[in-house]
Amino acid sequence: MKIFICGPTLYEKCHIGHARIFIFFNFLINFHKFIGDSPIAILQLTDIDHKIYQKNNNHKTEKIANLPDKYLVYLFRDLENIQVEHNFIYSRVSDFLYLIKDDVVNILRAKRGYSYAGNVYLTFNDPPATSSLGLTSDQIRDMPIDISSGKKNQRDIMIWNSENFYDEHKRSGCDSKNSDEYLTSGIPGWHFQDHEIIKNVFNAKYDIHGGARELLYPHHEFIYELFIKNGLDGNNHLFQENIWVHVGLVNKDSEKMSNSSGNTVSISDVLKRYSPNALKIFFLSERYKNDIEFSIEGLDRAEVTDKVIAGLFLKNENNPQQHDYLEKQYLKQLLKILHNDYDTESSINLILEVIDKHHNPALIERMVKILGLKYY
Repeated sequence: MKIFICGPTLYEKCHIGHARIFIFFNFLINFHKFIGDSPIAILQLTDIDHKIYQKNNNHKTEKIANLPDKYLVYLFRDLENIQVEHNFIYSRVSDFLYLIKDDVVNILRAKRGYSYAGNVYLTFNDPPATSSLGLTSDQIRDMPIDISSGKKNQRDIMIWNSENFYDEHKRSGCDSKNSDEYLTSGIPGWHFQDHEIIKNVFNAKYDIHGGARELLYPHHEFIYELFIKNGLDGNNHLFQENIWVHVGLVNKDSEKMSNSSGNTVSISDVLKRYSPNALKIFFLSERYKNDIEFSIEGLDRAEVTDKVIAGLFLKNENNPQQHDYLEKQYLKQLLKILHNDYDTESSINLILEVIDKHHNPALIERMVKILGLKYY
């Protein structure tokens, strides 16, 4: 089982909106391991982006190459502190840059795209009649993206973004002569970055593509179209609706939490007051598709639930005569709930019901382990 997750851009510290993505997919991986799958999950980290260059221009004391590394250290620290770090394989765009450049050149040579003042666009005609993401052909046709004066069609996708739009003679310094002959200095387009990594790592055949709900339009829709355009859809594999798993946003005061808005709450600040289990329960107590409002009251309720579960293990009571029966009945019920579109909210309610009716730490340990909760 192959999973691709759109992760953060390495130009700021992660906030709890990112933590929700990490926590949910940590659970999803645990669940598929439990039912006998062998999931391989790539957490994609964007370390080539205009946001990084812009921040470097504003803070000239740090070299651009050091910024992503600096925030990668923060990321790994956060993942370790919320106890989810072991379920992911991490990929960085920069590790695939030469492969991406070669594919951009090949698209130009095959005349499936064109260059204007250093930018390179992949040519698109009519949008597909159907969309695996639920958008109509009219919505796809009207997508305003990568608008520039040099585009032949506003739906053409930028696959190479020139660092200096009007300097066609500035070269990238890439070791590949093919790239130097065709490309100006710049970075691969956002949608094309993920397309290329999925292509090179998974051969374009994978089972789940996940990320925040806000990425559905235009990012995931354009990745979807890129695979179709390049004939890499894996026998219509990307037409399957269940490949896309979009996690709801975390809001603060009814506004989306984001670094650009300046309304973030850091993972480290939350963990100063609450346990990793409490933070996980806070997010997993809501259906993953729904947006969630950050609140101290919600975290306090999650902390109470965490203490109820922890209290069972502290009592150190178990009835081995009931164990086989309980495991058979309640694990079957739990799996049925989670097979229903990863309903972690109902699964936590079931766990609390079992704790209320029975004293069986061995069973509860198996149940909470699927959710990613750790008490030992």
